[in-house]
Amino acid sequence: MEVVILAGGRGHRFGGVKQFTPVAPDGATLLEVTVGDARRSGCDRAVIVTAPGCEDDVRALFATRPTPGCNIIVVTQRTEDLPTAAPVSRQKPWGTAHALWATRDVVTGPFMLFNADDHYGPNAPAALAAALGGDGPLPRFAMLAYPLNTTLSAAGTVSRAICKTDGKGYLSAMCEYPAIDSEGRIIDGDDAGRTLPPAAPVSMNAWAFTLDVFPLLEAYLRNFLATADLAHDECFLPSVINAGVRSGEIIVRVVTAPDRWCGMTWPEDRLRVSRRLTDLAAVYEAAEGFGLDVSRAAPTPYGAGLVNATWRLETGQGPRLLQRLNADIFCDPAAVAENAAVAATRIDDALRRQGDHNPRHRLVVLAGPQDRPWLRDTQGGIWRCLVFVPDARPANAAIPAEVRAAARTLGRFPGLVTEGTGPKLKEILPGFHNPPARFAALLEAATADVKDRLASCRDENDRLVALAELADRLPTDSLPTRPVHNDAKLDNVLVDVITGEALCVIDLDTTMPGFAPHDFGDLVRSAISGCPEDEPDLERVIVCQEVFRDLAAGYLEGSQGWLTQTERTWLVDGALVITYEQALRFLTDYLAGDVYYRTDVPGHNLRRARTQLRLLEQLLAAENDLQRIVNDS
Repeated sequence: MEVVILAGGRGHRFGGVKQFTPVAPDGATLLEVTVGDARRSGCDRAVIVTAPGCEDDVRALFATRPTPGCNIIVVTQRTEDLPTAAPVSRQKPWGTAHALWATRDVVTGPFMLFNADDHYGPNAPAALAAALGGDGPLPRFAMLAYPLNTTLSAAGTVSRAICKTDGKGYLSAMCEYPAIDSEGRIIDGDDAGRTLPPAAPVSMNAWAFTLDVFPLLEAYLRNFLATADLAHDECFLPSVINAGVRSGEIIVRVVTAPDRWCGMTWPEDRLRVSRRLTDLAAVYEAAEGFGLDVSRAAPTPYGAGLVNATWRLETGQGPRLLQRLNADIFCDPAAVAENAAVAATRIDDALRRQGDHNPRHRLVVLAGPQDRPWLRDTQGGIWRCLVFVPDARPANAAIPAEVRAAARTLGRFPGLVTEGTGPKLKEILPGFHNPPARFAALLEAATADVKDRLASCRDENDRLVALAELADRLPTDSLPTRPVHNDAKLDNVLVDVITGEALCVIDLDTTMPGFAPHDFGDLVRSAISGCPEDEPDLERVIVCQEVFRDLAAGYLEGSQGWLTQTERTWLVDGALVITYEQALRFLTDYLAGDVYYRTDVPGHNLRRARTQLRLLEQLLAAENDLQRIVNDS
């Protein structure tokens, strides 16, 4: 398969020629990075479309730093090169559809298409190649779709083509919006002021085509030249595809992009792109440090964690997870990795003592250089590597059997860590569950109001302050200290994808001495409503007592042998306190400027805080009923 890269943009908003701007750690341009990604997916021929006068610059770029095994062909997009004579002449390019038209005599077979000023991720070429084609009388193409909110720029407006699908994964329509701001608001046109859904799929000009696209382009360009305002209009490729889909001439498969997109529209975007490519280079460096063979496939972002960054790698040794620990949150990430490895080792030892040798029932932490469970990259980042648990997924709060099984597994957890041998666990994050300190932090953030956000959340702030007695509700001085998980959410338990059998507990970074009601509280907080912790529709955030019954029954069953009556008495209070603490933390982070939790959209932490506050108030209303359920379990 070949690759076509559109590199003829003038960069008016960027203030320069983007395709020749170095952005990668080794000084490579995005154009070179994309050619390299395509080559790793099997492409041996790259057709680069550039503006008149830039041909020698493109050739010189690849002569200086060639891509081994890839033949570079340079095509010039000339305004006079049209399927029919234009009634006017102009210097301004005719648009992306015309840029692709310029390659018609050079492309020889199925090909992929990308922009030179975007990075679609190292897995984009392989994903497109796999999606192209299929049986049927109509031409079948493919496109990558990215969530809108991940493609916006804080520096200014961007143009995006919003896609609609038919429910079977095929494109049904596209709508181009030429100006969308950083919050997803439409700036111009009839829809000005409307905010688009953050997850709306957008085309970023990542396509896979057969040669059947060229007759489609020719027909559309002829119509464009006959009907458009030729002094100003451009012929965009999404418009061509949209017309072909709506007329029933073609079929386009929409593929969810496996990687995050980044690109350069404004000068300020260059730093973000450079950081993304630096991160990716660090992933490869870490993989090499752990001795992993990554020649089969590029790393893929994995999971939706709010703290650490994780990639899945398909290696010659099997699937692995590479994770970079967040040094902004963990003051000593190497110590965190070591403590988590100790917990995994103790659990493994305990299971073996019980005669359980199933590798899917434990986390396997791989050793790095000097036999340590981590390594440091040249940028100073701390990485660890885990064996990927196959055929597993997080427990589903909508399936009662999985809820109970996951709760039972989390109930067993402190007992396994205690029973296993090995070094003692350290208190890696002192005061991690400290509601009084979290309450004080909220008061401080509200007083400072460094981002002028208090006015937008005064109601939530006042309601949390009114519930201040919850911060001291648990009598921690009279509770025994246990090696607990401290982040015992339902989705931190993996289950078998087919049977729903609970397999193992993951994300051991916060495993350290603590209190059982805190763990039970996090379990309840994460599962009882069946909603995500950032659920925007607060009416959906309810207390489902049947779910609570399964949680309590499972946790109490798993904790037999170590849970005391005193701890059992305070389990419901633990749910109230932990939910309160999490609402405090989200609102504090919102007021401070979103410095702790990763956010996807503006106001994300405020939305999370509102959801947790709503859940807390529902839990308080049902407190007596929940206590009776625990007493009767």
